[in-house]
Amino acid sequence: MTGDRVFDPVLKKSVEIVDILSRKIRFTEGDRALHAAFWPLRVGPCALGPHMPQEVVYVSPGQTVFSVAGTNSLKALEHCSALELAEQSFDIQTCVMHEVEYIALFTELPQIMNVNGLLLQSYSYVALYVSDAQCGLLRQRGGHSPWSAL
Repeated sequence: MTGDRVFDPVLKKSVEIVDILSRKIRFTEGDRALHAAFWPLRVGPCALGPHMPQEVVYVSPGQTVFSVAGTNSLKALEHCSALELAEQSFDIQTCVMHEVEYIALFTELPQIMNVNGLLLQSYSYVALYVSDAQCGLLRQRGGHSPWSAL
């Protein structure tokens, strides 16, 4: 819910969810190939590292996902889209569905969230309304970013 807090394991602090948006996509037989890029990806247990995730998690193909790249250190995080990771792992597969609902969590700035052991990036509420230069100025004035901790 808006106003709830989620824990950022890199910053080691909780951050507030400032907005939640959802979108439903329905697929028909005729447009499945056209919309294959919208199908969710199934990330199997331990697909990205020890306990990453702990159980199956479904994500959008464009979702930024983090892995520890063979180490157990959050300092060695690598990130890319879930679709890019699917090309590198046998335990991340496309799920063919008739309908999917994606839910996006927004925080003030992009944050890393632990979702059942899978590290995902929240969407930036600030980035929706201000330019990259204004985001940089906000950080200089005391805003924070998960990238400064890496």
